[in-house]
Amino acid sequence: EDAGMTMKANSGKIYQAQLQNTVATIPDFHTSILQVQGTAKGDLSDALQFLQKSPLNDSIGSKLAGFILKGPMDLNLGLTIPLKTPGGTQVNGNIVTSQADLKMPNLW
Repeated sequence: EDAGMTMKANSGKIYQAQLQNTVATIPDFHTSILQVQGTAKGDLSDALQFLQKSPLNDSIGSKLAGFILKGPMDLNLGLTIPLKTPGGTQVNGNIVTSQADLKMPNLW
């Protein structure tokens, strides 16, 4: 019989970003895939810090090295994380922001 688990959180925090309506599911312990869906409100600098200090740095965060992001954001995020091979993590999300600042490193 397949066994799994689901965790629901109405609120939480990553750095200063407020998490809301977050659901984490491992549908089947045998396949060891973690699926996370949720929303966050905060500053773009928190999102950047999370990307650069998490396993997502290998796929996304390192591409933003030297960037400075500031301003309010609303984030919808979905993660699919194969727990046996986290390097295969899939990220799906969108950020809505206004009055944000982006400073890019000198690329030349």
